[in-house]
Amino acid sequence: MVCQGCGPSRDRPSATGFNRPSRTRRRVAEGLGPRGWFEWGLAAIETRVTSLAEDLRGRLSARPGVHVQDLGQRCCGIVSFPVDGVPAQEMQAALAARQVNTSVSLIEHSRYDLPSRKLPDLVRPSVRYYDDDVLDWLLDGLPTARPPR
Repeated sequence: MVCQGCGPSRDRPSATGFNRPSRTRRRVAEGLGPRGWFEWGLAAIETRVTSLAEDLRGRLSARPGVHVQDLGQRCCGIVSFPVDGVPAQEMQAALAARQVNTSVSLIEHSRYDLPSRKLPDLVRPSVRYYDDDVLDWLLDGLPTARPPR
């Protein structure tokens, strides 16, 4: 099942599907929140989120200087990556200016994984099962990799 009419509005294109409270409230009112879970079913939601996240991982990996860091045989809807030469907090701010909500995994909060893999802070967007066009919005707002200083 594909959600029709999701993604940026015609009036004001944005990536509000990435965890923005106003969009979340609207989606709940449209039946795509907890009530929609019953219509979709958890298995369909898992399939949808996994598919969207895998699409995002593939599209990010195809960009020069972007390094997707998700491990494991089954990945979830959270995608983790750095971009060469661009601090994670700067990327988060650039995406926030486009209304794309992301989190940042800081090295000091990821003592087990990031230092042992010699990774910098990571940006982490999270897809939702009702997102359609927001992946393009995120990718269009992603800063370009820079050479190291």
